[in-house]
Amino acid sequence: MLQFLAFLLVFPFLASAAKEPICTHGFTLVKNRCLKLFHEPLSHKNAERVCSNFGATLVTIRNSTENLDVIALSNKERNVWIGLFCLKTDLSSCLWDDSLGSAEKYSGFESEGLNSEKGRCVTVNTTSGYWSSTHCEKKANMFVCELPTTFEDTCQHNYNGFCYIPHSPKSFIGAFTTCEKECGELASINSANENRYLNTLASIFSPNENVFIGAVWQSFHAPRSDWNYEKMDPLHERVDACVVVSGERSKVWGYWYTADCDSKHKFFCKRSAGLKCNGDFETVTVAPWISYTCNSSLILTPASVSSPRSQAGGTERSYCEYQVFTTGSNSILMTFLNFDMHPSDDELTVYDGDSANSSLIGTFSGKYGNGLSLASSGNKMFVTFRSNGTNSNWSGFVARFTEFYYASPMNKLI
Repeated sequence: MLQFLAFLLVFPFLASAAKEPICTHGFTLVKNRCLKLFHEPLSHKNAERVCSNFGATLVTIRNSTENLDVIALSNKERNVWIGLFCLKTDLSSCLWDDSLGSAEKYSGFESEGLNSEKGRCVTVNTTSGYWSSTHCEKKANMFVCELPTTFEDTCQHNYNGFCYIPHSPKSFIGAFTTCEKECGELASINSANENRYLNTLASIFSPNENVFIGAVWQSFHAPRSDWNYEKMDPLHERVDACVVVSGERSKVWGYWYTADCDSKHKFFCKRSAGLKCNGDFETVTVAPWISYTCNSSLILTPASVSSPRSQAGGTERSYCEYQVFTTGSNSILMTFLNFDMHPSDDELTVYDGDSANSSLIGTFSGKYGNGLSLASSGNKMFVTFRSNGTNSNWSGFVARFTEFYYASPMNKLI
């Protein structure tokens, strides 16, 4: 029997004083937003790039008060780029840079001011307060960047109320365990702005490499239903369960990809800014790692299972069921150490629940090596294995089950 000692980390106490919103990078707090005027005139594209260096966007304006705030900050410096792009001469087609809607509910265009034939980018005239369609590249203007507020902290990467702490490569389980010890989570991504910010950090910290994020691709068919934001590359094959942002040249910047959960990648831990972790941890032995056989009654993580062929060798007609559970609010990560099955005579099926009536995660056969990982949405997983035993040239499968904890619903990617 394979023995492995698992530990439960008891979270340390988080101490916090009353927190007041602040701005970083020299931005000015203006009615719970962080704004900064850049005086050097640039094209719209280059203005966007300057903002993105701070994890910011060009300023959004969703009411008359915010319009006046930009005018006051700009000190009547004529025309200033704002973060609006209009596909057509129609307010519903004018989209804000933060990906949170259009200018349909509020706009500052004067009569005939919106004309996409003149240009799809938008400036605000800080003398009149009106907006105008402007050519994105032929014109150079000053611009205002916008950052979300955060809270005072000594961390280097402080954004939108969270600290992002870079770490050297570890497996997915090793990464989220490290983040738990730091009173945080493996960095989740909950908005287009946060995706832009974390990808920018990853490009600096780990150029041309993958970086784990706190996401698990539950199914080969669809993302988790409780994701509040996702950016999986729709054209890229999803082979594994764990998710990375990638700086590889063959991948598209800003999109997410799957990776082998056992492979080691750099990662960011994410914790609330302004909170202090007292650093006292108590380790408690919770369970040995047990190897289970075909048709074991109930399996509790951490555990490993293998097909009858992997256990005995040779051909064997068989049908196995594995009913796997973990504790409480945890989920289950199934990682294959070997997957070598006949493409038509053998079949492994995995369900997101405690029976074959649960949602299907996927049906698998053939050869995957050790790169296949699957995840449940809750604390139950049901696995079946069928073989007609006609071919002895395939070794079967060996898999292990570990528990992991998704981010809380208020901060959930996963």
